[in-house]
Amino acid sequence: MKRHVLTKRERKPTKFDALNVFAAWAQDERVAMTKGDAIPRFAEFLKESLKESLQSDTLLYGNRTQAMFEAVVANLGAVQLVKSEDSGDIYNADATLEIPDTRIILADGQNLLVETKNCHKDWNKPYRIKAAYLDGLVRYASLVRCDLRIAIFWSQQQRWTLIPPSALQANGKSLQIEFGDALMANEMGTLGDKLIGCGFPVTLRLYFEKRDGKLRMQGDKHRYFINKREITQANEKRLLFFLMVWGEWEMNGNVLEEDASKRIVDITFIPNDEIRRGDPDSGDLCVLTEFLSTVLSRYWVQFTSNEDGKFKTMLPTREVWNTRLLEITEDTSKSFAVATVVSKAQHAAEVGVDEANAEASADA
Repeated sequence: MKRHVLTKRERKPTKFDALNVFAAWAQDERVAMTKGDAIPRFAEFLKESLKESLQSDTLLYGNRTQAMFEAVVANLGAVQLVKSEDSGDIYNADATLEIPDTRIILADGQNLLVETKNCHKDWNKPYRIKAAYLDGLVRYASLVRCDLRIAIFWSQQQRWTLIPPSALQANGKSLQIEFGDALMANEMGTLGDKLIGCGFPVTLRLYFEKRDGKLRMQGDKHRYFINKREITQANEKRLLFFLMVWGEWEMNGNVLEEDASKRIVDITFIPNDEIRRGDPDSGDLCVLTEFLSTVLSRYWVQFTSNEDGKFKTMLPTREVWNTRLLEITEDTSKSFAVATVVSKAQHAAEVGVDEANAEASADA
């Protein structure tokens, strides 16, 4: 399947959305937008409203999680379109409908509606959603003839799961799912998520120039190695860099060479013992490093957080986040092990198809 990393269309919300918010305020206040004191009054209202919003962790983290999900899916490169669904006015006959956050058009043209949730609980505590709220989401999706999925960002584990409503278990007036069960039902692979593995150790070789008693990094000379084999393709070097910095690795530094004019340093990254795979005696070692969605999300979180890890802003700067961060091509498999994320139900369906094909071939 050809991958299409999506380009974000800038709608200039600071211009058009500001006007819409002003119009809504004027409607509520029964004030003419052209009245002389309308803008100062609106500015005062907006200041107080923003102060209140900035004090709500639920609102801040919820909106950042939705923005992060949409940007991550766009960068995974397996869908045709990602668009916020829950913006703008809506006129409907059923006032109990709930509008999901995001509409996604998959590679095959299927429309998917996704409700994005942030779950900041320990891994052994279930995520819960009110049954009435989920019912409103389901009925909206049915009305517009789309499938519904719940995207949960388990922030403690920094892991995404995309699950159908049927994966949730009833619990009084709520429905719930535990982290392990969400992993089994995870359909993030439908959106292009991959599990990336590679050999180890992984090494980043840094070059510094000594001048006027100071060290100056020579970024154009950096070299990348997987198990002593140099990686030269630009997209693979960028992927490896993301795994080094935003994956879970142990890091060690070593001065490889130094004289009066230069210093060369090897930064070696080794995974934790529990995620290593392979036969140590044969040298055939591989580590199941990370899901692409996790790596991209850690990157997003870092550049939207303060140094203490707390919320700073909802969107990273355009210089930090662009629409083509990581590329997975057919050649990537030469340096990395790439696996598609498949849920238990999807795997069972695929096995069933394979078995049916095998029986049909045997009968023929």
